[in-house]
Amino acid sequence: MSFSTKKHDVVTIADVSVTSTDIVDGIAGCRIANLCMVKVAFARALLDRYGVLPHESKVKVDGGDGITFNLRGYRWRCSPVPKAARFALIKFDDVLSRARKAKKTRIEQERLILAAIKPFKFTVVAVKMRKIVPVSRERMDQINAARRRLYASGHRQKRYTLRKRVIGMR
Repeated sequence: MSFSTKKHDVVTIADVSVTSTDIVDGIAGCRIANLCMVKVAFARALLDRYGVLPHESKVKVDGGDGITFNLRGYRWRCSPVPKAARFALIKFDDVLSRARKAKKTRIEQERLILAAIKPFKFTVVAVKMRKIVPVSRERMDQINAARRRLYASGHRQKRYTLRKRVIGMR
């Protein structure tokens, strides 16, 4: 067993509120990362507390990695996802999948989701990871050229899937 003696910087963001509007908007964008109810609420909390715009904070909610975001020139990670948010994501995906299989209308889907998930709050305790280092234009061109070669050879593009979203949460 090994112990780290390195001192970690920690930031606590309390009372991140997921509203009913965030929950309903997540229906239209189910499995679209930018409309995830937890991501939208967390990005709003960063904007309120630190003045960081959503496109600058680059919030990502993932079942395996937790919540990652940029703040003050560093990457931060909260792992695992807080319980309230984790259980709400799992319930949201379960209820919405069942409603879509039953071919429910959009209004019926909203009613079912809002009955299953009430607006909630959670607290995030994040640890500072590494400093954000800008990538040179030459390096970006090299990465993009390699990516284009991969796609041309038949590899599929990365996709945000339900499995990626909730893996490791159950």
